[in-house]
Amino acid sequence: MRVDSIKDNPEMFQYYTGFPMYKVFLAFFSFLGPAVDSLIYSEKDANKPQATHTIGALKTGRIRALQPMDELLMVLMRLRQGLFEQDLAYRFAVSQSTVSRVWSTWINFLYHKPKALPIWMSKYSMQATMPEVFKRDYPTTRIIIDATELYIEMPEIQQLTFSSYKNHNTYKALVGRSQEW
Repeated sequence: MRVDSIKDNPEMFQYYTGFPMYKVFLAFFSFLGPAVDSLIYSEKDANKPQATHTIGALKTGRIRALQPMDELLMVLMRLRQGLFEQDLAYRFAVSQSTVSRVWSTWINFLYHKPKALPIWMSKYSMQATMPEVFKRDYPTTRIIIDATELYIEMPEIQQLTFSSYKNHNTYKALVGRSQEW
């Protein structure tokens, strides 16, 4: 399976990736930037000899079995559909160990890369879209926060969840909501 095999079918593309269409996937892939061409894949045995190659003088190491876009597709399919490594290995015609290496490398990369995205609207955008009642009564509001506790059953280790305030075991959460009215 490759990106090219589903890119012209928005229904299948959304089913496998969660992106509504190929163009959105491309925008996300573009956001990831040139780093996708130089990912360093995890190896279980560092003493094992490896074939090396270079893509545009960026990546050295094991010869890549899939193109970066197809690797991202594989990771998204596993995230979205919960497919097992063996199933993905068959679909992408690679070994299960390749799927495992690609998975762990990309998950780590995707954990760090989106941190660069701004999570707050700019002050100007916030002011421009704020409802009139907020502009009048709360003109400097950027976020509304609230804390909550949810009752849970008593776990084996109580000290992590016991709330002396509620005198019960709870999960605690702090929720922030920026305006996107």
